[in-house]
Amino acid sequence: MSTISRQADARALALAEASQMDEMSWAEDLGLTVVALTDPDNPPMEFDETRDIRLARPKRTVELTLDIDLLAHLAESPDWEERVNEILRLAARMDVVPAGD
Repeated sequence: MSTISRQADARALALAEASQMDEMSWAEDLGLTVVALTDPDNPPMEFDETRDIRLARPKRTVELTLDIDLLAHLAESPDWEERVNEILRLAARMDVVPAGD
C-alpha cells in the first residue's frame, strides 16, 4: 500500500471517528464534564490563568545592536523582550500574539 493510500485511509478513519463523537448525547457530555471537573489531579483553570496562554512559537536568542535610548525605553517594561517581538511582527506585517496585560 502506498504512503498516499495510507494517509487517505488515516484521514477517512479520523473523519469517521469525529462523526461518531458528534453523536454524543447531552447526558454523556454532562457525565464527562462532571468527571473532569471533580478530578483532583487536574483542577480546572481559572480565567486569570487562561488569559496568559499563547500559541507556542519556537524562539532563538540573537545578538542585536540597538540605540541606547531605544533600549532604555524598551527595557522600562518587565516583559520588554516580548514587546520587542510584538513590535517587530507588526513592522514585518506578520500576525501578532499580544504580549499580555
